Amino acid sequence: MKFWKGAAALLAVGAVAFGGSLAGTNYVLDSREEAQLGAQQELLDAQERSQIVPGVDDSVEAAANASEVRDNIGTYTVRCQVHEGNVDGELLGFVFGNHHEDVETAVHTAEGFLSRVAPEGNGHLSHCRTWEKYSSIGAYDASGRAV
Repeated sequence: MKFWKGAAALLAVGAVAFGGSLAGTNYVLDSREEAQLGAQQELLDAQERSQIVPGVDDSVEAAANASEVRDNIGTYTVRCQVHEGNVDGELLGFVFGNHHEDVETAVHTAEGFLSRVAPEGNGHLSHCRTWEKYSSIGAYDASGRAV
């Protein structure tokens, strides 16, 4: 009789351990899936950050006269292009800035990241526009990856 009680107790402990193992495996799989979805979203965000919309007048004059648009969380997010040397130079990347009340302050914040895109000091900030989707402040290369 003691044998059967011991065997039953051992089976119960094994079942609990096996169940816990399965629960742990599900958690790991869920976190991996979540990480994969996060990576896919980051890729989509990078593509959006680096996109220059065809058909939109992206001249300096148009940017200066563009309406100020708040982003999806109610602040001002600006995206500025960074060109090598001057506006006609090669596109090196983009800088983003944010401010809760003022577009000029957001542009000034973005300007602080100019040296990350153009470390040689040859970068020129241009085509600053308000951005409809919130993006964190920082610098991004021409393909949209953070630098």
